[in-house]
Amino acid sequence: MPNSDPPDDSERRYEKFNALGWAAWLGGQAVRLAARGIDRSARGVARIAADTERAYRQGRDDGVDDAKIVEEWDDRDGGRQSADRRKH
Repeated sequence: MPNSDPPDDSERRYEKFNALGWAAWLGGQAVRLAARGIDRSARGVARIAADTERAYRQGRDDGVDDAKIVEEWDDRDGGRQSADRRKH
């Protein structure tokens, strides 16, 4: 048996749209979609920053010396030279 109930207001709203109404509705949907994307991106960046800081703080060890350069590469001439014998 077909549904004989009258359509509710949300169904009628779309029936009354003209070209300008559809353009405004589509623009609003695009803004909502962009806002969701920006929000998810911001949350992801904040999570990565928090994870990075936590990993940095956990990895700090006073017993570890600072890194020192063992070898350097000079990409301009493709040559390899040790840090002790750098050209000046």
